[in-house]
Amino acid sequence: MDKIKINEVVEVYFKAMLAGYFGEKSGEVTIEKINNKKTLTYKDGNFIVVDSYTDNFGTTEISWRGNTVWMMFYYGHYSTEAIPHLIAALKPQLENKIWLGGRGPKLVEMGKYFYENIVEANDPMEFRGMESITSLGLDDKPVVIGYHRYCGKAVEEFMER
Repeated sequence: MDKIKINEVVEVYFKAMLAGYFGEKSGEVTIEKINNKKTLTYKDGNFIVVDSYTDNFGTTEISWRGNTVWMMFYYGHYSTEAIPHLIAALKPQLENKIWLGGRGPKLVEMGKYFYENIVEANDPMEFRGMESITSLGLDDKPVVIGYHRYCGKAVEEFMER
């Protein structure tokens, strides 16, 4: 059986997230919205990436030659106020192809907002962590205005290092 290298999966993950969520032009992207669920499908050669999410949870699945080879799961909630700061934290990480659980950097300060990514396991073969956006509220007390717990894993039978 042919195997794929995990760095190829990570590379297509970065490309798919930039193409879908950030609207950059690469590969083939389709967007479907049904009720409260949005699904972005990205195609690039033998890869298909499907990112499905609601306001509270989602999955990112990467298939190669018709087989699911990698998945990420996440849940939580980001307020409308938090979304621009989440995007500002994630986009440079994806553009620069820096893997920290597939999310943003460890810490970003954006005025009165802070993005934090606590990575508990960082190998793209199996990873998990929590990210959050905190705002300084009244009396400069920190208030969490959004968070995601995330985890993911590669299907080892299709992978090689």
